[in-house]
Amino acid sequence: MLRTQYEGPLTARRTDVEAVAALATSVFRSNGGDMGAEYPLLFHPRRGRQLHIMTRNGAPVSLVGMTVNDVVMYGCRTKVACIGSVCTAQEHRGKGLAGKLVDAAAVAARRARATVMLISGGRSLYTRRGASDCGVYSRCEFDAKRAARRAKGLTVQRVGHNAWRGAHALWQAEHVRFERSLADYRLAAAQGWPVLRGGGTYVVRKAKRAVAVVTVRPKDASTLRTIEFAGSRTAALPGLGRIGAAQGFETVTVMCYPADVTLVEETKRLGGDVAKRRFGGMVKLLDPRGLWRDFRRLIARSVGTTVAKSLRVAYDADDLCIHTLRFTLGKESVELRGAQNLTAALFGHPTRRPLGQWSKGLGSLLDHALPLPLPLYGLNFV
Repeated sequence: MLRTQYEGPLTARRTDVEAVAALATSVFRSNGGDMGAEYPLLFHPRRGRQLHIMTRNGAPVSLVGMTVNDVVMYGCRTKVACIGSVCTAQEHRGKGLAGKLVDAAAVAARRARATVMLISGGRSLYTRRGASDCGVYSRCEFDAKRAARRAKGLTVQRVGHNAWRGAHALWQAEHVRFERSLADYRLAAAQGWPVLRGGGTYVVRKAKRAVAVVTVRPKDASTLRTIEFAGSRTAALPGLGRIGAAQGFETVTVMCYPADVTLVEETKRLGGDVAKRRFGGMVKLLDPRGLWRDFRRLIARSVGTTVAKSLRVAYDADDLCIHTLRFTLGKESVELRGAQNLTAALFGHPTRRPLGQWSKGLGSLLDHALPLPLPLYGLNFV
């Protein structure tokens, strides 16, 4: 007699990974494709613990994929969990399986000392667990042909066999980046989802020296989207223009951090447009104290070392999410309530500014120190 009970939450064994990738493919690529090939860092045979699954009769029927990554941001380092490929086979939906897996993944992320979780997509499944939209980025869009005309003295080529080490070195020099080994960088950039959706990774050279590297893929028939870039901005934009113009795209888009003034100004010099955008998915706060600890050096640059060390962070939470966040300095306290206010205060938002109600004191001090940088997915998209 067949078992009818679901098993889990579990993490996939090495022998399960192929079937788990097939489940994701059946849900997300019904018209063709292979999720295992597109996301080699997630569906890696030796990294089954990243795949949180529910099974029935031994076969995976629901999935939450998660990677936990070290992220460097302006000299500070923290751990970030990335959630994606969340799916359940059609006949097993409506039973709360994905919710159990998201909760299990959050527990695992905290155990791995992740301070924040980036979630692909936006669903009530996530908002019920304290996830919210937030983050502030600059979306730069410019004419491909106009940028290409400024590529004099530059050569642009797909990254070849002997160029990956140089491309990786450029990435490792970025002030905001996911930490990746050379092997992982090459795997994601040469075999991952941008490449398998018509994109690629290119190196931009000046006098034979690699000065920038860009990974792109088509956004639509007229726009080339930049997934990730590193190195010289004044070389990257003309290089992107040349790639786009050669492939028949009218425009190129690049997402960057507000502090990336050089890229923003280069876009304006090209006659392009710059607009504020939020993070493309949702963000769930996991460990406020750990986040504050990891970014204390950055915060100290705004408020001073003494104040940064004296600030205390406390929070109220249940098993699902964090509800209240309190900052205390001496006898003064500032309290934020609700997931939207918490994430908007910590990481910024194009339209919401929870700390803006304070014109002096601790609230004003926090408003000056925040927001903290929030990493863009780039090749770590899952």
